[in-house]
Amino acid sequence: MKQQLQAHARCYDALHDKDTVDADGDGAAVLASIAKRNRVYEPADPAEQRDLDAAEHSRRFWNQWFSDAIIKGDVDEDFDDVIDVHADPTLIGRADFYGLNYYGVSRVDADAFKQPFVGVVPSQFDLPTDRPKNDLHWDIYPAGFATVLDEAAAYGLPIYITENGTADAADNNRARFTAEHLFELGKAQLRGAVVRGYFHWSLTDNFEWHAGFCPRFGLYQVDFDSAGRERTATATVALLKDIAAAGKLHQDTIAKLPDYVSDPARSAF
Repeated sequence: MKQQLQAHARCYDALHDKDTVDADGDGAAVLASIAKRNRVYEPADPAEQRDLDAAEHSRRFWNQWFSDAIIKGDVDEDFDDVIDVHADPTLIGRADFYGLNYYGVSRVDADAFKQPFVGVVPSQFDLPTDRPKNDLHWDIYPAGFATVLDEAAAYGLPIYITENGTADAADNNRARFTAEHLFELGKAQLRGAVVRGYFHWSLTDNFEWHAGFCPRFGLYQVDFDSAGRERTATATVALLKDIAAAGKLHQDTIAKLPDYVSDPARSAF
């Protein structure tokens, strides 16, 4: 992580050093940053202080450590949640926007497997909650989007949602998922978050790391068994067109969408 900090800062500097002038003669400002995958970290037992402490460490380690360094120049050198270096001039201000990925919530149990520096390894699969699950067994938790948006907004940079979506092969939950998350985004804007863009993950079904082609994140589903790899629009495509055309989203629109399916198709991996 420390090497990544230095690499990012040097790449940021190189990009800005090579900033060019566009065809109209105006300065073509390079916008450089990272896409930060943040989650909500919940204690396994909210009444247990050890779980609360473990969850807070996870939040600081995964959500804040890198951002603190490239935005504020503040580095927690030994990962103990205490800033050791403040306003490092080689790191501070090396982000022009906050790129935020959000998918959901993780559970932190102080008695779970631990790693050096990382601490307890959070769990995000089949959490013991009554929230609906997506095809990767992750909780669907739009309210958590508000939490990570507020965390990002606190840095004072414009925000781009660089990823947000859900694995949903049967296309049962994607429309409500998207609408509820966009609604939370709108409320965050009213609280002061400067959100410049929202990129849904993904435009088409994709190769999802260790899970292969099984999870279906696409707004357009791909028939991987056909020679032409035909694309089929999901219900969310029309929904997003309507929201974009209207420039707003009302709770009434969300209320008319199908409820979440409590036991969606499972992706094997």
